[in-house]
Amino acid sequence: MKSLSDAFLSTIHAIGMSELRHPIFYNAPVGIRFEIGAAGSVYLETAGDEWIRNPEYVAQALNRAKSIYKNLPEKPNILRIDAYPDDLPTEIPTEKIISTICKVANLPSPHEIKITPFQWEEDDDVITQLQLYWDLNQFDFNSDILLQQIIEADLGGCKFFSSSVYLVNTCHAILYHVYDDRGADLIARDKELLYPLFIQFNNWILEYDREKINNTFL
Repeated sequence: MKSLSDAFLSTIHAIGMSELRHPIFYNAPVGIRFEIGAAGSVYLETAGDEWIRNPEYVAQALNRAKSIYKNLPEKPNILRIDAYPDDLPTEIPTEKIISTICKVANLPSPHEIKITPFQWEEDDDVITQLQLYWDLNQFDFNSDILLQQIIEADLGGCKFFSSSVYLVNTCHAILYHVYDDRGADLIARDKELLYPLFIQFNNWILEYDREKINNTFL
């Protein structure tokens, strides 16, 4: 029986990627990039220097992220969240990082943990990547809580959830990656699986990438 990490990597390969690399959309043969934080100001105007996130902006981004999730052709069966202890401003024990992620996202303890060397770019220093895996068939997964944490991560929320959460369906080779409050990537092995979402959420497609996406699906 495959480990969760092996099943995840096999799915990435089935999608057509040699490895998981950001930006996900630009490294995958078939995908859609959605703009989920499109309208309104990110922050409210205040009299002082305080930055207060706009609840309407957050609600809209969350609604879009949830709508796409609920209309995925197949629901994810593996969740992966990455953390980078070496990039933290102060040293935090691995156990503390894991417990914080689980508490904030209302998740049980990870079913699998993998620690591996990692480079953002070829010339960058090698750092530690902490990969946490959950089998979503083993517990009552609340996607709404997790998606909200991703949306709020760069707006004063928990930084662990920024561009680091991956939801995959291993049977049909689908990956859903809400990277932050601005957008989400949806990639898959077969474009036919994504075509209904291309139609249903066409108005949410990021205009910058619309031509590339249209060339894939039309």
